[in-house]
Order: sequence, then structure tokens, then C-alpha cells
Amino acid sequence: SWPSWGLDGVCDAQGPDKDVIFGHLLFGSSIAYDWVYDRFTPDEHVTITRALIQRVHELYEASAGIDNSAYPDAGWWRNTFIHSHHMINIGTLGLAALALEGETRHAQTWLEQAVRHAEIHQGLLQGITDGTWHEGTAYQTYMMGMSLPFLYNLRRLKGLDYIAHDYY
Repeated sequence: SWPSWGLDGVCDAQGPDKDVIFGHLLFGSSIAYDWVYDRFTPDEHVTITRALIQRVHELYEASAGIDNSAYPDAGWWRNTFIHSHHMINIGTLGLAALALEGETRHAQTWLEQAVRHAEIHQGLLQGITDGTWHEGTAYQTYMMGMSLPFLYNLRRLKGLDYIAHDYY
């Protein structure tokens, strides 16, 4: 029931925030949802699940370039594969899709989108054998910290390994 999942619902003058602030709220909410799922009352389960489904779908639409708003730049990062915002948001999309499996038919579509992008990320990172990142160490740490929970759980739950093992 939070009224805003970003900077008062706005990322900048061009439109709604479907970027890293939105992603952080969704990332944390998805983890909490998974961890305390069995403690929800039936009413809490319905309320929280509906809210997460709505927000994950919004992130999916941003990642896919689907414009269901008056703001076509809500997912400006969707084709910036070597940008930390892309990897952070895709990691969030994938993690949330895994948390909501069995709750909505959309979870598989969201997961497939995140996996397609994780495969691209893996290919990019595999080519970096000295561990550097063009945005610098701080962004590299941030990006990996937000990506690895999805990648680890994707490997653990689905047997799909998109962790770039040669990226050190």
C-alpha cells in the first residue's frame, strides 16, 4: 500500500521511476516476501502478493520497452547492457520472478526476460578477465551485489548458471 516506490513516483521530469530506487524497494520486498511467506495471514498474503505482482510487471514492462504509460523513458536502461543500472534492474526482475513463481502466470515471462539479459551480461563479463569495470570499482561492487542473488538462486533453483566464472 506504499504510495510511492521511488522518488515520489518520479525518476525525473520525463516519467515514473522504474530504475534503481524502484528496483531496491522491489529487491528487498521480494526477498522479504520469500523469507516470511509462511507468516502472512490470508489477507496479508493477498495484499502483498498483488502489490508485488503489479510492481514486478511494471519493471518487466520497462525492461521490455512496453509503454503502458505516458512515459516512454521509464526503462531508459533497457538496452544499456554495460550499464550498472541495467544489471541491477534485471537482477531485481529475476529475483522477484523467482519469489513469485506459483503466484502468477506472468512469473515465467518475467524470468525468461531476466534470463535472456543475464546471458548477455555473462558474455560481457566473461570477456573481462582482469576484474575491472568501466564504471569503476564502486559501481562494479554495487552491480554485482544486486545481480548475484538472482544469479545464485537461478543456478540453485533452475540449474541455469549465468555467473561469469572467468570474471575476477
